[in-house]
Amino acid sequence: MNAADQRSVRKAKQRERQERDQELKDLRDVLSTRQGRRFIWRTLTLAGVFRLSFVPGEPEETAFNEGRRSLGLSLMADVHEIDAAQYIQMANEANGETLARADELEPVNTESLTEEHYNA
Repeated sequence: MNAADQRSVRKAKQRERQERDQELKDLRDVLSTRQGRRFIWRTLTLAGVFRLSFVPGEPEETAFNEGRRSLGLSLMADVHEIDAAQYIQMANEANGETLARADELEPVNTESLTEEHYNA
């Protein structure tokens, strides 16, 4: 591409717009299924978008975490650009699955706990 050639610049911008439109369409397709939303939510969680990146006394680890988080925030911004309602649906589904897993856990029998358990 020749930056001095306006035609080349326009073609490059058009190509970038088409690529971006395709990226958003692909993500829209992923978000159209429960499995896709679950995958995106897991990716956002692993990227650390819901927690701080800072690690006291560890600047390299903090920087690493921020890099990972930056990618997650970019993905989250894309989800919101497509349809913020999809993000809300995805969050509600993730919350529902978390609650369902919590319901599957056996309740703790507090009557069997002795004072030594509390003082441990």
